[in-house]
Amino acid sequence: MNEPACEKYQNRLLGLIENAIDPAAEADLREHLEHCPDCAGDYRWLRAVCADLETLGDEWRRQAPPVDLLDDVMEMVARVKEVRPCPVPAAPVRRSIPWMRWSGFAGALAAALLLIWVAVFPTGGPSAPGPRAERENGRRRAMDMNRPARLAAKTPSRSSQIAMADLKKILDPMRTPPSHDTESAPETSPVMEEAKTPSLHELLELRKQAIDSPDARTRLSLWATLANATARELAKDAGIPIEAKVGLAGLLPADEAESVLLAAIESFPDDPYLRKELAEMYSAQPGSEAKALAQWQELSRLDPDNAYASFKMASNMFTQGDVDAARLAIEHARALERLDAYTRNAAKYYERALEAAGTESGAAAAAAALSAGTGEYAQLVELGNELLQTGRNIEQQGDNDLALFIYDAVQNLGAMAVRNALFSAEWLAGLDIQSAAITVEGETPAAQTSPDTLAGLAQQMQDLVASYNELAAYYRTIDAFFSGDVTDALFLLFANLILQNGDLNVLQLLPRQ
Repeated sequence: MNEPACEKYQNRLLGLIENAIDPAAEADLREHLEHCPDCAGDYRWLRAVCADLETLGDEWRRQAPPVDLLDDVMEMVARVKEVRPCPVPAAPVRRSIPWMRWSGFAGALAAALLLIWVAVFPTGGPSAPGPRAERENGRRRAMDMNRPARLAAKTPSRSSQIAMADLKKILDPMRTPPSHDTESAPETSPVMEEAKTPSLHELLELRKQAIDSPDARTRLSLWATLANATARELAKDAGIPIEAKVGLAGLLPADEAESVLLAAIESFPDDPYLRKELAEMYSAQPGSEAKALAQWQELSRLDPDNAYASFKMASNMFTQGDVDAARLAIEHARALERLDAYTRNAAKYYERALEAAGTESGAAAAAAALSAGTGEYAQLVELGNELLQTGRNIEQQGDNDLALFIYDAVQNLGAMAVRNALFSAEWLAGLDIQSAAITVEGETPAAQTSPDTLAGLAQQMQDLVASYNELAAYYRTIDAFFSGDVTDALFLLFANLILQNGDLNVLQLLPRQ
């Protein structure tokens, strides 16, 4: 290959495939291809990859990815308050992929991989996303221009399609917190229609049925959830312990929840979970940003090594327009190693609430364990969405460097959630946060004009697929456990171990059968 001479011809290869060059240039290029084996090989490879991308694009449109959070992100960010007083669109304008030069093809290929990452499962074993240093190294790696990397098949294999369907079935229910509206409950079976508060054995039997029955999964969520009206009645009862009322706070109107949490803080002033719940409640109320910030700051004082409060403070400060303070809060969060959403605390308080509602002690522990993490999943993902929307707004106002800083911080938030997860819901939240952040960053002008960056982002998406598969495999092992001979006593031990240690290592902690 004569590299200086070949370069101009390589720049025209994509135009030849797309019939976008004039006849004279086409004739000149075809003559060159007849005499240059290297360029001819590049042309054959490029033509095959374009065909692969078109086929995979058709498959993408036919079958949406089961673990892509982008639609969920867009639905949730529409409800997030604007960061700046001037109105900006909720979603950035879609940018075209640079197709007209050979130098842009690696970027186009990587961008396509960002869209179809679940359609081509990696052949390697599961691996967790790497830390920030590895991510930066990945962005600097150039894509090999002479090999059709990771495009071995034009359509997903049958086994991949089955895996995708299984993944969707397993993971989607974890993303949806149970409804508190008992009017939407499915009809109860004749055997269980009299059980207003389930026993431990009934919960066990329903959990076994839930392996294959969507109706059983729905009923299990309803049985593990107190109705709002019941929660309000209990919260007004002077005889109910304050710990139980704390477990009800998430089901109460804001003013009633505030009263409960303030009373609990008087009794337990050093409990960081109480500060977190009060701050979350204030954060959901327009005009209460200052109150929320005060509680996040107090939480940071009580638990200084927890990055969760710093990320929340950053989101709060962006909302109030204090960009410099928000940036400092993010930098502080990223300097920490630990991130804790206090899922264990929430589950224990909810167990007390179920007991106060009349659920027997063992059943209350089981219900709290089975539902542990659903609320924290929603809170973690909402935090990621708040920061992503902030980054979009700032990007649209022209500060691309700050927007990229925020997007990278959201990826770091997700990675920290994965590394620190004790519960599968926290792990899932971390993966979903990272996938949303990578998708948003892949749409930025900086990424669209950098093949190396897009190649790195595409590789990160492939790594996330492996982690999703690993999480799905964990859920299958839990289902396999409940397919065996599980007694009421073993089920209660299972639940108590989850409440004490989280659910990710629960099977290793159980006695050998």
